[in-house]
Amino acid sequence: MLVRSYDGGVDGDLPVDATRRIGLGLDLLEQAFPSSETWMIKSLANAYPHAAGMMRRMRNLTYNDVGITAKGGPVPPGFHKLQLRTPLGLDTYDRAAEALFTWEMHRATPFIRVPADTPRAAPGVQVSLRAGPLTAPCEVVWTVNESQRTGFAYGTLTGHPECGEEAFVLERRPDNTTDFVITAISRSSAWYAAALGPCGRLLQRAVALRYARSLKNLAGTR
Repeated sequence: MLVRSYDGGVDGDLPVDATRRIGLGLDLLEQAFPSSETWMIKSLANAYPHAAGMMRRMRNLTYNDVGITAKGGPVPPGFHKLQLRTPLGLDTYDRAAEALFTWEMHRATPFIRVPADTPRAAPGVQVSLRAGPLTAPCEVVWTVNESQRTGFAYGTLTGHPECGEEAFVLERRPDNTTDFVITAISRSSAWYAAALGPCGRLLQRAVALRYARSLKNLAGTR
């Protein structure tokens, strides 16, 4: 899987390494400091794993395992996993990808608002989703762009009622139909979200279903 980091480069076929690099925020540091200064920070990060937490806090992400939706593996204690697969139909891949990366899927979903000036989804792009009086700030933490697979994930920032990561990925099948896969690994953060208990997870699934329905309508066969 090709996972893109902040510098727009491709980090190869090892999502664990790629998302670890993103989680450490090393690409941001490379842009901010000359290479002669950055190598010391890289060496420190590699020598001391707790540096990942430091970099995460610098970016205001509210969870530790950045890239967890790309890496797979066990769900951290206290977190819950939601996965939803929706067939979009024949010859829908390109239209669905454009609607996904330009936030049109989110905008087409009832009660979800996205600022008009939000940039196209790419690593480091921040988006402030709104649902009624609630604000859910997120940051795109990885993208994948292959001929048969494309999408991105965003992680929660300070002020989000949830804590974790959600991925939206399109998969083109051999018969040229497309599946849309949503994967969320999260837990409640705000008190009012925690108070919902199991109902909160049902609400999360309902929103995911609406996302899928909106994208299916936007990408529908013409």
